[in-house]
Amino acid sequence: MEATITVEKPKPLQELIIDATCLYYELTREELFSKCRQQTLVDKRHICFYIIKQETNLSDYLLAQSLQYSRSSIQNAIEKVEGEKSVYRQVATEIKDILAIVDKLLMKQSEWALQESSLAY
Repeated sequence: MEATITVEKPKPLQELIIDATCLYYELTREELFSKCRQQTLVDKRHICFYIIKQETNLSDYLLAQSLQYSRSSIQNAIEKVEGEKSVYRQVATEIKDILAIVDKLLMKQSEWALQESSLAY
């Protein structure tokens, strides 16, 4: 089963990052944010937290609140990924690939907005 995301209306950047992470790892949102502690899933969740933090202007507190995690969990995840991306090339590559998907989703979202605005005239 191939995961797809359709962009029907503009979404906040945080939501696009979550969508892109789910697409990249072929996960649903429910799987990504489940309480599962399987290390591979936890690592993917942490990478998502990291990208959201780096690409948005959300504070740790607001990020934690919006994702329904504790602030310390968010901070620990971000610190962990920061350390890993400088040591493990795969982590840096995954981040780069997810950001490329985010860019594509942003382009689709812009195209949708242009179509909507042209229909309004």
